[in-house]
Amino acid sequence: MLEIDDLTVRFDGLEALSGLTLAVPRGARVGVIGPNGSGKTTLFNAISGLVAIAGGTIRLDGRTISRLAPHQIAAAGIARTFQSIRLFQRLSALDNVLPVTGSAAATARDSLRAAHAALEVVGLTGRRDTLAGDLSFYEQRRLEIARSIAQRPRLLLADEPTAGLSQSESDQVIEIIGNAFGNETTILLIEHKIAAVEALCPRSMLLSEGRLIIDAATNDMRRDPRLADVYFGSQLPL
Repeated sequence: MLEIDDLTVRFDGLEALSGLTLAVPRGARVGVIGPNGSGKTTLFNAISGLVAIAGGTIRLDGRTISRLAPHQIAAAGIARTFQSIRLFQRLSALDNVLPVTGSAAATARDSLRAAHAALEVVGLTGRRDTLAGDLSFYEQRRLEIARSIAQRPRLLLADEPTAGLSQSESDQVIEIIGNAFGNETTILLIEHKIAAVEALCPRSMLLSEGRLIIDAATNDMRRDPRLADVYFGSQLPL
């Protein structure tokens, strides 16, 4: 489904990703972990066309997308959430979701129906007319997820969706993501909270200094000595 071959991204001569190669089958749920600066968000930015790549190829269902513009990549079926929430603060919750439904809905009525359904999934039906900027931080997190749900993506890139949330809020967000997308949607999840990765992703990839260090079952990650080496022996976040 997602194939990345020899992907390299450089910033001012520094390699943020170096010869990264991986394959993710359709419907897989894969955690992407690693310390700050390991290349996790750069990987998502490369997939979604937000950074230029120096070398390599990214394919989605066999189609090369690595040279497409971000809006073309989104139209190909890739949805994205961000660690720093990106919403239209002076638009309502409903109006934040509506723009992404176009590719999945044939008519205006279908588009409105898809937006309402997405808000219902994340528990924001009663807040649909509230300006995004007036929502709580937790509600804004859920609204960003609703945008992805309405897009009906083939691939979801979730970049630290629990950042800034309490433990109970984090658990609920992971549960929403786990239940909102069908078996046809592939999910890549960046998280510093290992417990969140374990709850959603049977498989995980560990990045360090732009390289893939481990690609294995998430349950086996904690027992792999390379995990401790990457984190310099520090205690992992639970």
